[in-house]
Amino acid sequence: MLRAVLAAAVMAGLFLARAALAQAPSPVTQPATAPAAGMLALPYITIDRAHHWVDIQAKVCGRDADWLELLLCTPNTREYESVLVTKAKPSHVELALLILGLQSGAPVRIQWAGQVSRELPARGPRINVSLIYRKEGKKVEVPATHWLRDQKAKRPATPQTWIFAGSGFTNVNGKRAFAADLSGNLITLVNFGDDVLVLPHSLSNYNGEFPWGPNTPAIPPVGTPVIVRLSPAVVPAGSSAATRPAHAR
Repeated sequence: MLRAVLAAAVMAGLFLARAALAQAPSPVTQPATAPAAGMLALPYITIDRAHHWVDIQAKVCGRDADWLELLLCTPNTREYESVLVTKAKPSHVELALLILGLQSGAPVRIQWAGQVSRELPARGPRINVSLIYRKEGKKVEVPATHWLRDQKAKRPATPQTWIFAGSGFTNVNGKRAFAADLSGNLITLVNFGDDVLVLPHSLSNYNGEFPWGPNTPAIPPVGTPVIVRLSPAVVPAGSSAATRPAHAR
């Protein structure tokens, strides 16, 4: 039953299925991976509603680029300008955040009044993004910005939260499709206009500014498995309080 509901939510419209999904009695499990008690799962994603986080299975795909425009993309899209790649669908990631009780906002967009345009910045709830991986045999958790370099200041990036903008839908050959599933723009550093999560600034992939690069010494080798953990900066109203674990685990 839930499998049908999820399919309908992803293909026919995530937002129309929010209430039903939040009350779903049992999870759709990832192949060969059963979620722990009290958790839900989608392919390559685990949803922990008790602790208010979403874990995405990913791996390092780059650590030596001249600049970066994404933190996380999907295969065969923008790996050349991203640090991480995942097989999880962006539409499933957005669905997972909706299940946590979050409401997506909107990506950056242009509003026209006659011949005059103005840019409306991305909006939505703030999301903490951290990276969990094994270093010297131990599991560690670091803020995602620890793997980024501020090109202008020439130092590791300062911690930031992302915006849950929500990608939205587009029409392709007369069919409705989730935009980020096509582009791979899952967690971005600049605005593409179909980002699921984006940093809170007005820089786009068109304006020629490249403020971010990889903090190469901090990034493990290409192919290293990584869990990308998403957690709301503010727990949604009505959710039970939970204590955020320390970064080192």
